[in-house]
Amino acid sequence: MVDANDFFQHKNIEPIKLDFSPQIDSYYERDVIFANELGNNSFSHPITNVDYRGLYLQMIEEGGARGEVIFTNNPLKIYDLGYIDGVCIGAVHEREKLRELFVSFGAMVPVITIQDIGPEPWGVIGSNVSDFEGGVLKLLPEDADDTAEKIREMIKEETGKSVDVLIFGDGAYKDPDTGIYELADPHPAIGVSSGLKSAGLRSGSKLKLVVDTLYRKGYSKEEIITYLENKEGEKVEENLGTTPRSATSIIGTLADLVAGSADAGTPIVLVRGFKYKQKS
Repeated sequence: MVDANDFFQHKNIEPIKLDFSPQIDSYYERDVIFANELGNNSFSHPITNVDYRGLYLQMIEEGGARGEVIFTNNPLKIYDLGYIDGVCIGAVHEREKLRELFVSFGAMVPVITIQDIGPEPWGVIGSNVSDFEGGVLKLLPEDADDTAEKIREMIKEETGKSVDVLIFGDGAYKDPDTGIYELADPHPAIGVSSGLKSAGLRSGSKLKLVVDTLYRKGYSKEEIITYLENKEGEKVEENLGTTPRSATSIIGTLADLVAGSADAGTPIVLVRGFKYKQKS
């Protein structure tokens, strides 16, 4: 390799020679990138600047083991690395699907997920390191619904107010500026009190479509406001509803966005006027 401009200006420039022969076998695997293909190159996250491959390898080695990270959309490719004693699936939301994949292809070793490690019902899903040196993990509540119900009863006793309680974890959304996904672990609403247990999917008409339709039919601003407030009659025939999402997932995600990190000092988020449909 040589820079063309430098070559024409300085005829005696020495070209850079690259030898790809050690990696040649790897390039036959089109759906896998192996470590020997990366060489000394590292790829940091564009926002966090963390080389996650290097971070995971460092953690593995500090634990006294040897690790290798490959990049592929075919998880069965781990078998190409040689004999393995077992498979532990770390993907939270695809864990059962991947477990079925390994089993269906005749896995000869135990296949578990991170939900099988630790206490029920979630194992180490959603866990956070509380004491790195001491090896302490903070786990999800063992019975989050019961905890939410007890909090609801305590609020009723102390204030006389009837509320429902939702224990939320990470939300579920994609930041449009950074492109970073916030993926719930395992759900935005980890536990709910009795009044929210029958909450179904968000439902309703697309408000902007209703307004546009009425406006095109000649209704005034005041008439449109009256219609939206009273919903009297069927002036608009439209079947486009809102995007179906679990009502409790929406509340949990909104609460997570408002609360921010724990050091933001917002342990409780009060939600008023959220309308949801009960499951039939």
